[in-house]
Amino acid sequence: MSGSSPLRRIRVSYGQTSKEIDMTRHRRNVHLRPFIAFLVGIFAATATAEDAWTQEKANALATTLATSLEAAVTQAESGPAQAEAIQQRKLEAALIDLRQMSRMANDLARKLDAGEGRDETTPLVRQISLQREAVQFYAKDTTVRSDTRETSESAIAALSELEALYAKH
Repeated sequence: MSGSSPLRRIRVSYGQTSKEIDMTRHRRNVHLRPFIAFLVGIFAATATAEDAWTQEKANALATTLATSLEAAVTQAESGPAQAEAIQQRKLEAALIDLRQMSRMANDLARKLDAGEGRDETTPLVRQISLQREAVQFYAKDTTVRSDTRETSESAIAALSELEALYAKH
C-alpha cells in the first residue's frame, strides 16, 4: 500500500474479517456534479425583489418557473443513464420530486392567473421551496447534460425572485 493516498484506500471490517477497498473508483468526479449545481442553483433564494408583491409580477415569475421546470424535467428524463445503479435510483427519485415541483409551479401559475392573491398562494410557494431539499438530497452524485443545466438558469432566477417577492411584506 506504499505510495497510495490514505484517502483512496480504506480498510473495512466485518466482524472477524476485513478487506481493503480501493476508493479510487468511488471518488467523486467533478464532472459528475452538474445536476447538483443545477438544483442548488434553482433552489437558492438569493435574489432580492426591489418592488412589492403584485399579481402581475408573481404571475409572470410563476409562469416562468413552471415553464423552466417542465423543460428541465423533459431534458433530464431524456438524459443519459447513470454509470452506477445507485446513481440511477437517485436520479429517478430526484426526477419524481422535480416533477412534483413542476406540478406545484403549474398550480401556482393557474391560481395566480385566476386572480388568487398573495395570502392564498403563499402556502404553495412555501411547498415549492420545501420540495427543493428532497430534490437536492436525491440529486447528489448524478449527471445531466449541459443543456439541462442551461435551461435551469431561468428557473433559478424565477424561483429566487418569487421567494424574495413573497418574503417581502
